[in-house]
Amino acid sequence: MSSVSPSTLYDDCILSVKNDYDGTPAHHHAASDSQLELSTTSALTGNNAAISGNFYRVTTDNVTDTGLGAAVRARLTFNVSATKTFTNNSSIGIAGLMVSGSSLTGSGTLAISNFAGVAVNDNNLATGTYKYGVYVGTQSGASTNYSIYCAGTERAFFNGPVQVSNAAGDPGAVTDGIRIGSQDISAANATLSLRTETAVVTEAVTSDRTLTVFINGTQYKILLKA
Repeated sequence: MSSVSPSTLYDDCILSVKNDYDGTPAHHHAASDSQLELSTTSALTGNNAAISGNFYRVTTDNVTDTGLGAAVRARLTFNVSATKTFTNNSSIGIAGLMVSGSSLTGSGTLAISNFAGVAVNDNNLATGTYKYGVYVGTQSGASTNYSIYCAGTERAFFNGPVQVSNAAGDPGAVTDGIRIGSQDISAANATLSLRTETAVVTEAVTSDRTLTVFINGTQYKILLKA
């Protein structure tokens, strides 16, 4: 292992750590590992982190940056020799950022009121045109691409409205589910789009119930048959 190596990503770097692996494949490997151990019996009231980053930008004049500014950045790089193939078959084999499962080593009980794998705090700083809590760019290059994939069956909660763009149109059939999206009737004239595994059936029914909905701010009633 070499403790210091020139950075291939940054022209100016205070510390660059490189781990040249040549050991046991079954071992866990890392260029850097950090652990914060707090054993005090007093209640903690400050912010505590094993790793903390702060992007601190100072300027004394009008400046327009065109480069990235980030407190923490993760990048994946692969170097595969010609005619060779690298494959990883684990469920999530390669990740830019991995949040591992938590563990309890003692015999006591955890009673944490709010627990989050990833938490983005409130950000009320007045700046710019757009602000995103989470921004995901275009994902492509695989046979199947997802921007966000939730493997669990737990609920997803959105406290604000959800807007669905019709940029992709109707991508076709679904399996073991439904798809809710938007689709243009004509140019710049989008409406609700539903895709199910069940075909539309033509039949005459007499409604005995209604469902109230709002469309474009106007209240409507949908006729239903139980």
